[in-house]
Amino acid sequence: MSQRSRVLLAGVVVVCAAAFLVAACGEEKRGDSGAGMSNSNNPDQIDLRIGSSEVFGQPVAYGDLGLGTSNKDFDYRRPKHPRVRFVHGAFTLLTPEVDHIDTSSEKELGGLTEIKLTLHEPLYGATHEQARDFVYGLMKQIQAAGWKRLIDAGAPRLKGESSMRAAFSDHYGLPSRVSVMHLDPGYLIPIEDMVREGQVGAWSPRFRWQFYADGVELTVGLFDTKFDEKNPDFNTYRVQMAFVSQEARVRLLFPEKDRAKWREMWPAKAAELAGSRWEREALARQQKLEIDESYQDPPLAPPMADRPVQKGELLPQEQVMPARQSGLNVLPGDSCPQTGNWTAPALRGRVVHVARGEIMPGPQYSDIGLVIWHLQRA
Repeated sequence: MSQRSRVLLAGVVVVCAAAFLVAACGEEKRGDSGAGMSNSNNPDQIDLRIGSSEVFGQPVAYGDLGLGTSNKDFDYRRPKHPRVRFVHGAFTLLTPEVDHIDTSSEKELGGLTEIKLTLHEPLYGATHEQARDFVYGLMKQIQAAGWKRLIDAGAPRLKGESSMRAAFSDHYGLPSRVSVMHLDPGYLIPIEDMVREGQVGAWSPRFRWQFYADGVELTVGLFDTKFDEKNPDFNTYRVQMAFVSQEARVRLLFPEKDRAKWREMWPAKAAELAGSRWEREALARQQKLEIDESYQDPPLAPPMADRPVQKGELLPQEQVMPARQSGLNVLPGDSCPQTGNWTAPALRGRVVHVARGEIMPGPQYSDIGLVIWHLQRA
């Protein structure tokens, strides 16, 4: 594989989880206007944007092949870590604190093509339920900010439990042709699947989900980095999120010699991928897997160099709260669905007794992130 491909592929399949994200909107004329550097009004916040020609307050440095990489580490011992605001117009997101940032750039595409974040570890010694609640709270925030589920072109459009079975096709005895890399964010992972060992390597996410908004793809993933057989109810989890330009990723579908004219060749490639999806979905139906017939691939975005700079303005938190949910995992302000003891990982395991019909207590956010109450087992 060429150096160009390795740089872009380095974090395309990576993930994230953040318990607190907020949306923003607006745009201005081309020019970086700080997107890609630390926010001068808030030194604890770093603004980054796909397409920016600056990163960490400096112009992007390119090598001989027109590629550039940059990274930043933050000492885990410091009391406070910076947050990253991913600037993307109405789809802007503000992450929790981060430990590490990796970026990739391509001169031919005009700037940053990929931004990969490792969040400051909020899930050391978490129970599997706490880790699951954390990630699903993140995804509700992402979707509340307008991001939509993304399924790879050519992959079967599996939904619900079918996406889980196909993601771990070897375990479920399914043909490799129906396998997928990303789960349906609307499907709640069973705890027994959280604790199963031997699914992936230490440097690959165990679970990943993919979203799209206006020419940018976001992969969210949950890694587990330690499994203690003596204490199987707990684990060490970490979360990552990776933003990548749709243009940069789609170009990788073509041989390097053809990438300069990939848009001209896209109709033929799109037809090829559609045929592959049709064949794989036919096989998936034979395996009794459920297809999401309503899903449509996102449109092809214009070239990065032709897009206006996206400037984000943070909205009030209440405007981006996830939609109200029912069941045994509920948000502050929801009606309690069942009498019992409820605990919230973001409140450091605080337990409250709430009767059916009463309103679940606040706050909506803690210093850790989004508060989600879940019913304790009897």
